Amino acid sequence: MRVAVVFSIFLTIRVANTISDKFFPPDFVFGVSTSAYQIEGAWNLSGKGESMLDYLSHTYPNSITDRSNGDIACDSYHKIDEDIEMLKHLGVNFYRFSLSWSRILPTGSIEGGVNLAGVKYYSDMLDKLKAAKIDAMVTLVHFDVPIGFIKEKMFRTEKLNQMFVDYARLAFNLFGDRVKYWLTINEPAGFSKDEMRTFYTDRGRDVYLTAHNIIKCHAAIYHLYNKEFREQQGGKLSIALNTDWYEPASDSKEDIEAAERALMFEFGWIAHPLIYGDYPEIMKKAIASSPSPLRLPVFTYEEKETIKDTVDFIALNHYSSFLTTNDPNKDVDRTFDKDIGILKTLDPSWETTILDWLHVAPSGMRKVLNWINKTYGNKPILITENGYVEGGTLKDDRRINYLQTYLSSVLDAIYIDNINVIGYSTWSLMDNWELYSGYSAKFGLYYVNFTSPNRERIAKDSVGFYKNVLESRHLVNNRNAGNHV
Repeated sequence: MRVAVVFSIFLTIRVANTISDKFFPPDFVFGVSTSAYQIEGAWNLSGKGESMLDYLSHTYPNSITDRSNGDIACDSYHKIDEDIEMLKHLGVNFYRFSLSWSRILPTGSIEGGVNLAGVKYYSDMLDKLKAAKIDAMVTLVHFDVPIGFIKEKMFRTEKLNQMFVDYARLAFNLFGDRVKYWLTINEPAGFSKDEMRTFYTDRGRDVYLTAHNIIKCHAAIYHLYNKEFREQQGGKLSIALNTDWYEPASDSKEDIEAAERALMFEFGWIAHPLIYGDYPEIMKKAIASSPSPLRLPVFTYEEKETIKDTVDFIALNHYSSFLTTNDPNKDVDRTFDKDIGILKTLDPSWETTILDWLHVAPSGMRKVLNWINKTYGNKPILITENGYVEGGTLKDDRRINYLQTYLSSVLDAIYIDNINVIGYSTWSLMDNWELYSGYSAKFGLYYVNFTSPNRERIAKDSVGFYKNVLESRHLVNNRNAGNHV
């Protein structure tokens, strides 16, 4: 049945080269996204504790393309007003940003004390957003957890759960009256298999333990919000899940199954438990048939009942696509990638970028939205990240083309396929510290001068394009809109 679903999407969804002339629905919301470590700077000022990304970038600088770190980044800790002005100029409906756990709780725990300077920073930002009539979408964890949790391996045990719930309760109490959307954690799949890899002793097992615990933490926070805050605050809560689109490289049964397996390992790994209460069968079968079959943790009946149906909407981070071929890997030494058992290639017609994981394949957006809808029911989908990377230019025509074609695919999904897509946020508001790429990869609508102590922000051409799309709610005739600054 599942194979038939994927094959149907593969055969029937052909995105035309023309841009959709439809208007975005009146209640469709637009935003831009950032994260705390990647823009704030002030890594050790005003009482902030050390985070995982502080530690990684300082201890393993060779793992970063340009050996950089986020010590200053965009200096948004000192430039709230400038950031708010950029948001106002764009005309966004919402701003997605994250809290730094270690800026609010320097040791990670309530017992270690609340850092009032950190609380004031976020409270001031929320007040300014409210005054500007911009809704807040707040991510509790965007990779930069307190370093003590990592060193003590808390993400692989239930020691973390109560501390995460305590942190969430504090955030809801402090900020929830001004937050419309909450996301518990950004890209738990990516966090578990990529950002945490330096700290694993058994990469074929620890990756699954980490994700297993995150799923239970998310569910506990969801129930906390329901019980103590939802009625008064009226917000929505979800978790930001990432996936590429995986296109079968051929119409063979093996490649179609490989594409479905890839989607289930990357997206279904987290989505399936939080919607249906357990891991996808295709994932459980793949690991159980491997040379090391007992690595995927098992949820108890009580846990399944607790974790299922714990998202108010599906939050999707999507950038790119791959062609997928089955790879019957028999290696005894297992890793996450070997468990998936695929080979990834590119369609030669796709534009490549400076990052080997990001290719311009706008049809993938429509297809992944269809796959999510078919697999998880007609839940509202809010695209929380999507964006284009380049090396640094103000005349960013390729970014404009990327945004226009991907947004066109979103419109096709809404009007042709009847997918319930309720919003879109591009990554990112401005160039920032892009994890392992450092400052060499530029995703921003605004250029940031990282060689200047003032970290000046300068609008790229894509600012004018995105601003006009938001004003007109239309894609046609906005291709060469210019900046209008």
